[in-house]
Amino acid sequence: MATGIIITDRASFAQVFPPAVRRALASRIDLLGEGFTREEIAARPELLASVDFLFMSWNGPVLDEAFLRSAPRLKAVFHAAGTVKPFVTPAFWASGIPITSAQEANGHPVADFAHAQITLALKGYWRLSRAYRERRRIPTSQERKAGPGLHAATIGLVSFGGIARRLAALLRRHRLELLAYDPYVDPAEAAAHGVTLVPLIELFVRSDVVSCHAPLTSETTGLIDHALLSRLKPGATFLNTGRGPIVCSADLYAVLQARPDLTALLDVTHPEPLPPDSPAHSLTNLVISPHIAGSVGHECALLGEAMIAELDRYLAGQPLLHQINEAQLALST
Repeated sequence: MATGIIITDRASFAQVFPPAVRRALASRIDLLGEGFTREEIAARPELLASVDFLFMSWNGPVLDEAFLRSAPRLKAVFHAAGTVKPFVTPAFWASGIPITSAQEANGHPVADFAHAQITLALKGYWRLSRAYRERRRIPTSQERKAGPGLHAATIGLVSFGGIARRLAALLRRHRLELLAYDPYVDPAEAAAHGVTLVPLIELFVRSDVVSCHAPLTSETTGLIDHALLSRLKPGATFLNTGRGPIVCSADLYAVLQARPDLTALLDVTHPEPLPPDSPAHSLTNLVISPHIAGSVGHECALLGEAMIAELDRYLAGQPLLHQINEAQLALST
């Protein structure tokens, strides 16, 4: 039987590879030990000599030349988390060893989180709760019905990758208009998901809620700036569950200061966390959550399960469903 090893930090080990997941994994391959941190492996690289399969998660090992030399039998890497960008190196790509990721599985809770935030925004929750705190009175019936509500609202998705597509499927339960901006997606492909591709400025002008799901690349860094944010329609909401640097923070704070009718919901910031003296803390129309859109708690075990499913495909000689290559990684989060 092939040999596998789990390398991640202790907290991720407990959440991503709980006993039930480890038992399922051990029924397929011989597991070496009870999991290791990357620091423990760096101190004892000889442990990698017999390893065929590497399972890792957040804070896993960097797959550099030294690591690969220590793991001469390594056949595949299973990353039970999102992006693999912090771990892969030119030496790893040159090795030809396949790597697969649970990024898609990790995207499900992100889509659920965004759907919940959008629903609350369209119902006026953020606007009205802020008004209640500031005025110390229940908003009037007319204020509560100011809308827009879920029916016939317009939602704009910045990027139309896997998470945005799952979000679009959730939103299609309601009779609303879905727009997206993504220069890498064919309009016919978007239309098949009930989404209309539009220029980015048009998306900001027309949408009641703009939800950002773009990957962080050289092209998207600072993509959302004053010119876009200032064109948001009255009472609109901006949501970012992508990456903090996609938004020009100074521009966002300036627009929110000038436009108290707007609301911004940030699950990611730049920098992260924000320093105590950040202007963000004084903006009443800015709501910040501490990067919780992705898998948390018991959801993390689904990432381990997703990688076991990939192991089953590998052992059966089937293509890996979520394998990542260097070109794909350049365009992903």
